[in-house]
Amino acid sequence: MEEIQIKEPYKYERGYIYLPVSFDFSSFPDTINFSGNVFSKKDSFHVSLLYTPNIFSLVASDRPVDDKMLEQEILSAFNEYNKNSPIVFDGVRKEFRKATKGENQSIVICCEVKNLRGLFDVYKKIFAVDVPYQPAHVTLYTLIPNVGIGINSEKAMEKCPQINPPELDEAIGNLK
Repeated sequence: MEEIQIKEPYKYERGYIYLPVSFDFSSFPDTINFSGNVFSKKDSFHVSLLYTPNIFSLVASDRPVDDKMLEQEILSAFNEYNKNSPIVFDGVRKEFRKATKGENQSIVICCEVKNLRGLFDVYKKIFAVDVPYQPAHVTLYTLIPNVGIGINSEKAMEKCPQINPPELDEAIGNLK
């Protein structure tokens, strides 16, 4: 069986299918002070679209799974879906949230991504499991440089408090 690759512009690394974002965040400061911590702006930006281990665990709880074969099915379905319904970054919302995992924290901005929700419906049909929708966001700042925190479901996003750092309110007003 030939190994399936994700088609450009999408990427697949460490279990995440993601879309690089070429949005101009240059109006955002390099660092911000928030809640007694100094957060550093990331070097590059992307929207994580899907964390494949979420599907692995759901399917495996129902039946035996060959991880490599399942991974290939997930990637193939992703490529097929994008032929007719390309997943496209469609801008940011003025909604910032703070994620925490262990010693790390990150500040994300919620965003709009066309056709993402339909992908999860496809996976639900193919694998007959309730794959949680992954809310679209871009990690802007982290405590540990360039180490984001996965927010892989709407339930996980709800646990991330909404925040309004003044520097980011000003920066979002300057977006091009």
